[in-house]
Formats: sequence, C-alpha cells, structure tokens
Amino acid sequence: MRILFGILVLLLSYVNTLLGLGDSNIEAVEFSQKTVTFYGTLLLLQGLVEAAKEAGLGLDLGTKKDGKDANSSSASSAGAKQLSQLVNGSLRSDEAMAEKVKWVAATFVALTSATHVLLLDDDGVDCDKLYSLGDAMNEVPADTERDSVQAALDTVYKSKGGRVSVPDNHKCAVLLPEDNRRCILLQKVNVDGRRRCLMIGSNQLLVAFTKNDLKWLGSLGEHISYQNNI
Repeated sequence: MRILFGILVLLLSYVNTLLGLGDSNIEAVEFSQKTVTFYGTLLLLQGLVEAAKEAGLGLDLGTKKDGKDANSSSASSAGAKQLSQLVNGSLRSDEAMAEKVKWVAATFVALTSATHVLLLDDDGVDCDKLYSLGDAMNEVPADTERDSVQAALDTVYKSKGGRVSVPDNHKCAVLLPEDNRRCILLQKVNVDGRRRCLMIGSNQLLVAFTKNDLKWLGSLGEHISYQNNI
C-alpha cells in the first residue's frame, strides 16, 4: 500500500505540474510541489524497505537437516546475516507444512525483534523439536531437549490465551542460546491429536515487541494450525 500510494502521490504531483496554475502564487505552488514530492518519495522508500524485509532481504538461511538424513548446508552470502535452519525429518515429509513453517519463521525474524523461531511438537509418544531458525542454536542432550520441549508445551497449553512469555530460567530456555533468552514467547499451535507450539527467542526485552507483533504471532500460529475433519 505504501508503494502504491507513493507512486500515486508522485504521479498526481507531476500531473499538477503539467496543468499549471496560471499566474497564482508561484512560490507557494513550487514549495507545495517540493513538499509533496519529498513525502511521496519517502512513502515509496518506506514501502520498498518493508517489501524487502518481508522478502527476507539480508537473511541467509542455511538449511541443515537433522541426523536422520544426510547433513547439508547452503553457502552463505557475503555480508548477509547467517541463520542456521534445521528441519526435522518428520516435518520435511509434509512438504506443504514445512514450507509454511519456513515462511512463518523467516518473516517473523525479519520483521520483529525475534532472533530465533522454533516449532515444538508432542505427538503423544515423544516430544521433539521439528524446526529451528536462528543465528546459533544450543546443542543439548536428547533427554534434556525432550524434557525442555515438554515443559514448553505444558506451559503454553495451560495458559488461557494460548500465548505466554516465560522467564530465562524456565526449563525450556536451554533450547535457546544464552544471549537470546531475554524474551521467550510461546505460541500455541492447534493440531488435532498432538500438541505443538512456536517458541520465539530474542536478545531484547518483551517491550521490543509491539502489540501488533504479538497479535501477528497468534495469526501465524493459526496459519500453521490444522484440523483433521475426516
């Protein structure tokens, strides 16, 4: 919308210049046109910046598969912010869902103060980390990771609103690097027959996230939710 209105403002300013205003106050008209041109250009630039952020400009997503499959990593671009991306084999088997989760994580990191996004899962048999995105990830023993995932899911599923902020001494915090535990958010994801949640880590305090950021997190949680209606 900013891009469209920026172009529209500049176009109308140009048309107004062509039409002219006779012998009216030329200085006032020129000042008005310069002001309109300045703000139209500013609006256009803001729109371009937001579009670049949404496209993940500056984020280099190095995809790393878990131990169940062969390891691989993508080459990093010079000057780009390197983010390590891990996709669990069970999530990768659902290609459509995997793409949704990747988009959600990359977009939220690009447009908010979040530095890490994880997708945690409990299928009723085992607790697992299905997905992670961040500039560095903690390597923890399998038993510790399983207990941490379960603690996160227990906490968010006991909350009334489906979204909760937990302190850096919460049991699930070990899933994040120590520098990225200043704010930890858990967002419930509705899935029939299993429990899932998004875990957000940041090196900034909760106040760095706006109300719209938090509402948007809820919408992103719904985007990767699904129900079995069979």
